[in-house]
Amino acid sequence: MDEREKAAFARLLNSKNYREICPQALERVFLQSLSRYSSLKEADKAARSALHQLAGAFMTPEQLRAAGECLARKDLDGALRLHASTRERPGWREAYRRIFACTGQPELVLDLACGLNPLCLGELGISALGLDVHGGAVALVNRWAGVMGWDVGCRQADLLSGPDLPSATLCLMMKLLPVLERQRRGAGAALLASAPARWKLVTFPTRTLGGRQVGMAQQYSAWLQAHMPPAHHIASTFQQDGELYFLLEDSHG
Repeated sequence: MDEREKAAFARLLNSKNYREICPQALERVFLQSLSRYSSLKEADKAARSALHQLAGAFMTPEQLRAAGECLARKDLDGALRLHASTRERPGWREAYRRIFACTGQPELVLDLACGLNPLCLGELGISALGLDVHGGAVALVNRWAGVMGWDVGCRQADLLSGPDLPSATLCLMMKLLPVLERQRRGAGAALLASAPARWKLVTFPTRTLGGRQVGMAQQYSAWLQAHMPPAHHIASTFQQDGELYFLLEDSHG
């Protein structure tokens, strides 16, 4: 990067809206935008749009502060309503009951692009490790788990930068694969195939963040069938709260 580009990147790093995002992800998105646009102004605008889709649309700085206040009251459901993904999953207890009826109680759940979801697992007495690009969400999960004494941890990571993934009984990829595919074609399919777990829970939204239904369930079902990794089969599928669930089992896992 030249001096102007470095200055623009520094502004992104220190931006109120993006400073909680993993620096590796920020740099990756910014460099991709620079490669696609001849104008620095256009590249910066494109990078900000991509970063909003990556993390900003799910939890604002104000919502993060409010979720932290919920910790003092131990108001878990109140905190979950402040993150876009978990807000759309009010029936999470029933969803996990159905999942664990197939898998049994997992020794460890690996939750990729987890948001605040590891807190749900902690509430259920499940050991979990979450990875997320949003540092504020990571810190909140770790702080809450510490207060509650849950065997739950979270660390910041950019999944497209190739972090090491620990082996787990169950790997969660909830509403994740379409996000990865938008950033890099083939990235979602590659993660699905390589995640080190016997069981893999893949979910897709059936409506947009704005609530529109545009045939997404059929589209994502077809995508999964076309990208099913070898030795995997669908052990269970169901739809709940505008989310389509597929529980996959890897016979080699």
